[in-house]
Amino acid sequence: MTQIQAQPAGRPSKSSLIRLRSALRRVAVLEVATAGVGIALALLLAEGLLDYLLRLPAWLRGALLVVGAAALILGIRRHLLPAIRLRPKLSTLALRVEKSELGKSKDFEGVLASGVELGEQSPEEDEPESIGWLRARAAMDADSRAKGANLNTLIHTGTLRHNIFGLLLAVSAVGLIVFFAPQTASTGLSRALMPWSDANWPKRTELTSVTDAEAHALGSALPLRAVVTRTNRPIGKTPVEVVYRIITEDGSTTLRTEPLTGQESFEILSDGSSGEAYERLIEPSVTLTNAEQPATLEYYFQTPDDRTETQSVLLVEPPRVVLMTAAIEPPAYAPTGAASASWITGQTHLGEGQDERAVLGPVLAGSKVTVTATLNKSAALGEESFETAEAAPSDLSFTQNGNVHTITWTSENRARLRLRFTDNLGITSVDDAFVRLESLEDRPPSVTVTLPERDEAVLTSAVVDLTGEARDDVGLSWIELRSQLAKIPGSATDSPGATPETIGEPEQLARSEATELRAQVSHTIDLSTLDLSVGDAVYVTAVAGDVFSLPTELGLTRTHGETVSAIRTLHIISESELVEQILSELGGIRRTAARLDEQQSDLIQQLRTSREAGEQPAQSMARDQAALTDALDRLGTTTEQLRERTERNGLDDASLEDLLARAQQTIDEAGDESERAASELNAASQEKSAERRAEPETNAEEAQQRVRRAMEDLSLLLDRGEDSWAVRQALEGLLDDQHQLAQDTAEIGRQTVGKSQSQLTQEELTELDRIAQRQLELADRASDLLDELDDKSREMQETDPGQSTAMRAAARRGREQGVPQSLQQASDSVQNNNTADAGRQQQQAMDQLGQMLEDLEEAEEQRDQELKRALLSIIESVEALIRTQQSELAALVRANQASGDVSQLTGGMALLHRNTLAVIDEASQSPETIRVAGLLGEAASAQTDAIIVLDAGDGTLAERHEETSLARLEAALEEAQEELDNAEERERERRKEELKAAYTEALTLQVTISEQTKPLVKDRLSRRERADARDLGRLEQELRESLRQIPASYEEILSAGVFDFAHTRIDTQLNDIGTSFIAGKVERKHARQQASVESLLRGLIEALEDPEQSESEFADGGSGEGSQMQPGGQQDELIPPIAELRLLRAMQQDLLDQTRMIEDFGSTPEEARAIGDLQDEIASQGEVLIEKMKQQQGQGEGIPMPPPGVEPEGGQP
Repeated sequence: MTQIQAQPAGRPSKSSLIRLRSALRRVAVLEVATAGVGIALALLLAEGLLDYLLRLPAWLRGALLVVGAAALILGIRRHLLPAIRLRPKLSTLALRVEKSELGKSKDFEGVLASGVELGEQSPEEDEPESIGWLRARAAMDADSRAKGANLNTLIHTGTLRHNIFGLLLAVSAVGLIVFFAPQTASTGLSRALMPWSDANWPKRTELTSVTDAEAHALGSALPLRAVVTRTNRPIGKTPVEVVYRIITEDGSTTLRTEPLTGQESFEILSDGSSGEAYERLIEPSVTLTNAEQPATLEYYFQTPDDRTETQSVLLVEPPRVVLMTAAIEPPAYAPTGAASASWITGQTHLGEGQDERAVLGPVLAGSKVTVTATLNKSAALGEESFETAEAAPSDLSFTQNGNVHTITWTSENRARLRLRFTDNLGITSVDDAFVRLESLEDRPPSVTVTLPERDEAVLTSAVVDLTGEARDDVGLSWIELRSQLAKIPGSATDSPGATPETIGEPEQLARSEATELRAQVSHTIDLSTLDLSVGDAVYVTAVAGDVFSLPTELGLTRTHGETVSAIRTLHIISESELVEQILSELGGIRRTAARLDEQQSDLIQQLRTSREAGEQPAQSMARDQAALTDALDRLGTTTEQLRERTERNGLDDASLEDLLARAQQTIDEAGDESERAASELNAASQEKSAERRAEPETNAEEAQQRVRRAMEDLSLLLDRGEDSWAVRQALEGLLDDQHQLAQDTAEIGRQTVGKSQSQLTQEELTELDRIAQRQLELADRASDLLDELDDKSREMQETDPGQSTAMRAAARRGREQGVPQSLQQASDSVQNNNTADAGRQQQQAMDQLGQMLEDLEEAEEQRDQELKRALLSIIESVEALIRTQQSELAALVRANQASGDVSQLTGGMALLHRNTLAVIDEASQSPETIRVAGLLGEAASAQTDAIIVLDAGDGTLAERHEETSLARLEAALEEAQEELDNAEERERERRKEELKAAYTEALTLQVTISEQTKPLVKDRLSRRERADARDLGRLEQELRESLRQIPASYEEILSAGVFDFAHTRIDTQLNDIGTSFIAGKVERKHARQQASVESLLRGLIEALEDPEQSESEFADGGSGEGSQMQPGGQQDELIPPIAELRLLRAMQQDLLDQTRMIEDFGSTPEEARAIGDLQDEIASQGEVLIEKMKQQQGQGEGIPMPPPGVEPEGGQP
């Protein structure tokens, strides 16, 4: 075996492993050292940054230092020393090398470790040589393989590199801080490593107190303010706090800390610096035992790294009002008692001037106001404010006496007094004391014309009731009504739409002295006495004055003067315009009636639907029925206003009055039935039992049916009455206009008589053209009226055949007589200045128009006669039905009492039912008896129900139905009798109007004759004058003959002794006048006789006026019922005793006038005896009339008759 020499100790394998072990130790030490140094630097940096941000306290920094030192020692012991001591065995390293990638690549596995291990062993003494060779061989093999292998590459240096990188970062950060902020770095290192030192960071915040209050009022918030001049926080985020305590003579409170709130605003300090403002409101709460010893508030502000010096504020009780009173002294003119209840006087408590008690008023303007304020301590009035809409009162004064302040002024307007008090420390009252003065201004009175309620269009004949009302807040002195005329200027008479101009000054109509808060004054104005024409106006105002009176600074007296209301205008219109307005209102009433008829039909259907369904009537049905009742009430009010308007305007038309009266009656009855239906519906809606609500439902439907029939009747009545009245009014209007135009034609004819066309002046030509044009317009109106008569005739053929026939006849008469043609010819004649022919043509046309009007009036009269005959027949039939029903009901009662078989009574009721149906057919023929037919229909329905239950044997229910039938029959009889009374009343009114018209026509003619007689009353007459006298005498004889025909047409005159006596007086005087005039004698006594005739004719006309339209001239002569002038049903007579009584007074007045004329102008003995005889005759007539009235009245008292021989005005004849 070849000898292998042993390798030296420094063989490659071992050297490599030794170098590897040294390198491993160096890396381990470096890893620990770099990590430790880096961590230490990082911790120091972190602590410094945290300390910089949070300003860590010294104890915390010391604790962190101790912890850091302990961690360092522990790190050295656990990590650095083991790294330094790192010496692993070479065999161990060789095994790790063999297992590495390098060992595998170099085939170290199983070689290097064994070679190193065997190479280290020493040979044993008895060791075989082969063993030594093997050992050497192994070592050589290991050395050969390890030769050239760099085992240091097996060391992992990644951790070392990371630690070095971290260390470099830490060193870089620290280096940057040291470089850029060495002082900061030094401070941070000192604070971290020497926490016991005085090293401090620079301040991040600086704080300055800006609270300069030296004293503050308890009970109010104290603002504590500071300004941050330096901060590292956003605006409003710096933590600023106030630390304070309250010190009193009894001790102090504990310190309290409150945060301040950033105001997000900057303030400039006295040194020119600025900062962000912070504020805290605190309310110091402390009770002072002695108001003179204030408490002290000590405080300072702080931030985490700054604070201010301690400051103090005195806390004192603020001045305040403990009691406030007011004394009110009203002005001298103000009334006392109940009238002054709307304003306050005397002493009033105002509390402390902080609540509603401090509201003073209302205080009457001009009152002296004294306010007294008592304080809790002596304090001056620091600031006052007197707020008012006007300038402050001139006498406003403020005085102080200790802790009592007095304020005085005169109230003129609404005001607000504000008081603020200040004590010797400059503390003002926390809450101002207020006094709010509600001033009641004594305003001028409010005045209005309450009647009429609005401007009104009236006729020249209207009699209008006027009422003025005044109200004042303190007291009135007087109120009066005034009127002023406004007339169309003469130059604008024919200009449509011309504005009337006032004439003169307003005239006082009535005046009333008053001291109340509200007063009225009334007056009735008769426009017929004011000489008004169409287009004119009467302006009515109410004027009032109040008690207001205040002295001024100049020593004068200030008053309100007169207060004038808004003008209420009475526009004067023509009768045709008024007719058009009335027709329009009637049309509105008719349309409303038709609408209510539809609503009532819907309600009836709703009730029937609910009954068929077996349901309770809805409560809404009763409400809807009540609403319909309200609508009927409004309709009735409208109708009543229309009646009042026609009466107010003196529109004397009996047919219109009758139409409106019947319409009003129908509406009133419908309203009563509707109210009854609503009541029954309400009762039915509350009944759940079908059996119990059957009766109220039946009653409700019956009442609803009556309402519906009433609305149908109203529509038919208005439709028919409106048409006939409108046509008649149009005809009368045409006749009146033509009469006026005829007078104008006669007037211009007297001016142009004997003149040729070329001789006429421009004014006369213009007037002729105007009359001719106007005449053409009337001709067109006449033609249109004839066409309208034909149209209305066809429309009324079904509803009113009689009136239809009359209209057709009137139209035919107008066309046959050529009324439009006559009027057109009159226009041509006027155009040619042939006024005589024009006058004849106009008179011919007027005669025909008058005849047409008579045709229409005769038709009205004929219709009433036919209606009376029909009503008499119906009344007779209904009376027979009532007797039969009474008999049947009596038989049923007896059968029920005897418990007999009531079915045997069916036959009698069936016959009664057939007879009732026959009367219903008869009553349905005329619109005036439709309501009677409706009541009979209800009776027939009840009879049918009675027959049904009689067949069923139910006598009790049958008795109820027969009682209903009897009630309806009696109601039908009452309704028929009322219609008959109305027809008879219309006939009386028509005859009365005809009689008044005859007297009026005679009076007009007599007045004309009297005017023409005046120039002839002289001692000697010329031939021409005697001829005129004879003509006038013949006219007087013709008038006498026409008046003698009147008693023959009206037999009632012969039974009315006073009227017959008046006719005899007129006949005697006219005969004397006519005979003398024809003989050519005209004396003064004839003028007195003509005046007497006129007076008697006026007396006859006035005596026929309705009593309710006349003044109660005899009220003093009667009492109780006798004063109502309706004894013995005298209103049923054409000439009642009251008419005779008024005529007797007129005759007495005429006798007085004749007596005075005789005294003034002298008389013959025969004339004086005639006057005495006439007085005896009047006295005799009076005695007869008294006896007549006693017989009618049934008693001898209350006869309103002046004693015979006593003149009504108190004088002797």
